[in-house]
Amino acid sequence: ACSSPELCERSLTGDSLQPAGPAIIIITAGQEHDLPTPDLIARTEELNREGRLLVLSKGQPFGTLFPLLDVIIGQGGLGVTSEALRAGIPIITSGILLLDQRWWAARVSELHCGSKAVRVERLLVRDYRYSSAPTRIVKLLRQALVGTSNPEKDWRSRAKFISAELAASVRGDEDGVAANAR
Repeated sequence: ACSSPELCERSLTGDSLQPAGPAIIIITAGQEHDLPTPDLIARTEELNREGRLLVLSKGQPFGTLFPLLDVIIGQGGLGVTSEALRAGIPIITSGILLLDQRWWAARVSELHCGSKAVRVERLLVRDYRYSSAPTRIVKLLRQALVGTSNPEKDWRSRAKFISAELAASVRGDEDGVAANAR
C-alpha cells in the first residue's frame, strides 16, 4: 500500500496496459454528510486489501494531486477541468452533468484532451451486439491511457501540449492576480 502520493508508482508503463506497480485508485467528492453506500464501503475495503487505495485523511489541492495521476474521471466543473488541463492529464467527464459541466466536457473533447460528457449511468454500458465488448468506461480509460497513433487526437499527447501552452501563457502570474489587477 502507498503511504503517500510521493511513494506511489505509476500504474502503467509506456503504451502497455500491464501494471508496473499498484494501480492507485483515488475516490473523491461527496459531502461530509453523505454516507458511503454499502457497495462503496465493500469496494474500498477490497482496494485497501489489494494495496491499491490511496487514502488521504484530509483534502489535497487538485494542483498537488493531479500531476501524480494518469487520468481523471471527473464531474466536469471548472476546477477539476482546469487543474487536470494544467497537470497535463486526460479527462473523462461523467456525473449528473449539470450547469457548466457539459460545456467544459465539450471544450475538453474539442481540444482532444478527453471524452465528451458521459452520464454516469452510461459508463458501464456495453455494445449490445457483442457480449464480450468492454464497457464504455473501459474503452474510455484505454483511450486515455494507451492513446492513438495520431498525436493530434491522442488524449495524453494533447493534454501535455495544452498544459505546456497554459504554463507558457501565465509565466510569472500563475494565480492570475497580476492580470486581474490590470
